[in-house]
Amino acid sequence: LKARQNFPNEKLRLYLVEAEMLSKNQQAPAAYEVLDAAVKEQPTQTELLYSRALLAEQLGKLDVMEADLREVLKMKPDDPAALNALGFSLAEHRLDRLEEAEGYIRQALEKRPGDPAILDSYGWVLYRKGQSKQALTYLRKAYGLFADPEIAAHLGEVLWNLGQRAEARKIWAEGMKKNPNQDDIKRVREKFPEGFSGAAP
Repeated sequence: LKARQNFPNEKLRLYLVEAEMLSKNQQAPAAYEVLDAAVKEQPTQTELLYSRALLAEQLGKLDVMEADLREVLKMKPDDPAALNALGFSLAEHRLDRLEEAEGYIRQALEKRPGDPAILDSYGWVLYRKGQSKQALTYLRKAYGLFADPEIAAHLGEVLWNLGQRAEARKIWAEGMKKNPNQDDIKRVREKFPEGFSGAAP
């Protein structure tokens, strides 16, 4: 707070830094409060709206998440990060809106065809629609570009459901090694415990 008062021209950056630090220290509600105050003060700052949207999703405030991302897209209709975030969030939380989710992610992919986060989202929405084989193509490409735990969790789940369980275990093990506490890795560990137990497929 003092830093924001002392450096008014740096307010936006300081809000974002403070929220990021709180979030990294497992204090998402406090980080959300910081961004909430920031958005009230600077309601047209798309960076603040985008950051609050991501935290809102973490905290289960899905209406806030969607409203913030739509506000960003009003100001920046072609913003691939906002299109991807909105599409992925809908795919994750609203099975009744998968077609809409795919549309947003496809728009993002047209803007950034080689972005691993967007490729991951597109693969994930296809999987949620029951198109596992098509999903696998996008998720493999995403993982080849950026082998992070979230993509590992998604790719492993699709492989598992396609019967490619040895490879799923290998991918999950790689994700676990990088960050065993990542939310998606924890989710697949709970959902597919046999994939982490060393049991035969």
